[in-house]
Amino acid sequence: MMKNDIMLSIIYYICGCFYMFFGFYTLISNVKSHINRRFLFLTLSMAAWSFAFSFSTSAPTAEARAFWTSFSVFGWGIFYSFFLHFVLIFTNHRFQLDKPIKKILFYLPSLISIILYAPLGSFADKQFKLMPSDSGWKSFLSTNISALWIILYYTVYSVAAIILLVRWWKKLNLIPL
Repeated sequence: MMKNDIMLSIIYYICGCFYMFFGFYTLISNVKSHINRRFLFLTLSMAAWSFAFSFSTSAPTAEARAFWTSFSVFGWGIFYSFFLHFVLIFTNHRFQLDKPIKKILFYLPSLISIILYAPLGSFADKQFKLMPSDSGWKSFLSTNISALWIILYYTVYSVAAIILLVRWWKKLNLIPL
């Protein structure tokens, strides 16, 4: 019988493979489509996130777990920006990232997250408190300014994307409100 951490690691790995396959399949179906390229970026960030969690879940030591957990910032740190950008294009919203300064400001939270939480980042070693358990190393988010940054970043970008999608669905009469 497999240990829980190995089983969970395999599930994360399979999800990462699915994300990569789905993203590349979508791109291949229409290479010239701008939305398909954005979708590929979105799925690649989810794959990086999933692969990093796959390795961190079954890590033999707390140091290895901390490294792979901090490496996951290359997935979750970019995902929310990619998701909101994808939604902006998908819904054909009037706000588009057509100027370099808009792109820089839009992706700045991603860059800040990577700088702070990447394996050599400022908060990489302080981000999570690790405790051993039956299903591998469990991580708990530390209560410091870094936790506030993570929560604020994903909440603002996710809520904005959800509002845009709901408004778009309502405009298309897909939601009876």
